Amino acid sequence: MSVATKSENTVPQISVKKIELTNELENSYLIAALDQSQAIAEFDLEGFLTFANENFLRAMGYAIGEVQDKHHSIFCDPVYATSLEYKVLWQNLVHGERRSGEFLQIGKGGREVWLTMAYNPIMTPQGRPYKIVMFATDITQIKLELKVRTDIMNLTSIVSEADLKGDILSINEKFCEVSQYTREELIGKPHNTTRHPDMPKDVFKTLWSTIGHGQVFRGVVKNRKKDGTPYYVDAVIAPIMGENGKPKKYLGVRYDITEAEVERQNMRGLFDAIDSAYAYIEFDINGNILTFNKNFATTFGFSKDELVGKHHRSIVDTATSSASSYGQFWLELKEGRSQTNVFKHLTRDGQEVWLQAVYAPVKDEMGRLQKVVMIATDVTQEKVLSADNAGKISAIDRAQAVVEFDMSGKILSANENFLKTFGYEIGALKNKHHRT
Repeated sequence: MSVATKSENTVPQISVKKIELTNELENSYLIAALDQSQAIAEFDLEGFLTFANENFLRAMGYAIGEVQDKHHSIFCDPVYATSLEYKVLWQNLVHGERRSGEFLQIGKGGREVWLTMAYNPIMTPQGRPYKIVMFATDITQIKLELKVRTDIMNLTSIVSEADLKGDILSINEKFCEVSQYTREELIGKPHNTTRHPDMPKDVFKTLWSTIGHGQVFRGVVKNRKKDGTPYYVDAVIAPIMGENGKPKKYLGVRYDITEAEVERQNMRGLFDAIDSAYAYIEFDINGNILTFNKNFATTFGFSKDELVGKHHRSIVDTATSSASSYGQFWLELKEGRSQTNVFKHLTRDGQEVWLQAVYAPVKDEMGRLQKVVMIATDVTQEKVLSADNAGKISAIDRAQAVVEFDMSGKILSANENFLKTFGYEIGALKNKHHRT
């Protein structure tokens, strides 16, 4: 087997002859490249257009004959074109100052056109401007998409900007709507104007530490409206970084979750009440135990390590779990039907415990079964007492002649001993008066 040598694997060197360009030729190539990639327009010192390339004309929607020798102001909003700001712009340009930024221009037919533009005064050898050249990039589509995003955010979100001290720089209409404050009442005021006193100071300490270090904070915050009513927001607060790598201001975007939070708190309160008063246990849809509360653990004597993951049959006797009614019981639960009754269960040490219980299916928003919960009260003592009383009554019934009357003296029932003693059948006595 032959082995390739280093010389055989070496990439052949290509001799490149350096092309020397004159300054004039190099400049022409540079101008051609700019002409292909940029919108370019030239104006004299009075602001009249002397040249526009195809990119500029396409962006503004004009043919060259429609704009040649026309004043720059035709590309501006009429209000802006007559403003002091516009006048100062051209004064600075004719004095040799450059200007760049994002500008709203007006194209043919009044169409809005957003351009990233740089106005560059072109100087004579003596250092005096003789024309203004504008280089621009059309960012209209980007601006339109940004506007859609902003409109959606303003519709759904509470938005504000704050300076490094936390004073409010700007707010949107949603902020005013939810907080009940006007812009005039909030701009320049500290953000804690809407803070609810229930909010722990540590939360805000963490918030400011997080965003102050250039990181994003997210959390649920309880605020207070102008009339004192609380409202809850899911808040995301992010630093806007400066060129020095440090925050220069902060942007807050919040979602009003008051309705959901109040509902959550109500449900939490309801669940806490159930948890404190009842035995509570959860099962998956196949009857396997997911979790249970302290009352259940006290009643049954199990720890969670001993019972979680085991089937429901672990807490009932064999006779119950092997009966056909047991399978029907879980089938009906899976079909979404609750089961309410006094049920016999077994504790950890095999003792009977009777529960007045409801087994209830829990469904998601689509009506799909997620789990089954049991909420129960221990009625073992009542059950034992009831059985004891039933036994006593049975003993009395066997040993004594017993007859019952309504309040008017009519016979309601009589036991066998009574009927034998008096020689009657129940049909002959029922509803007859005691005088019989």
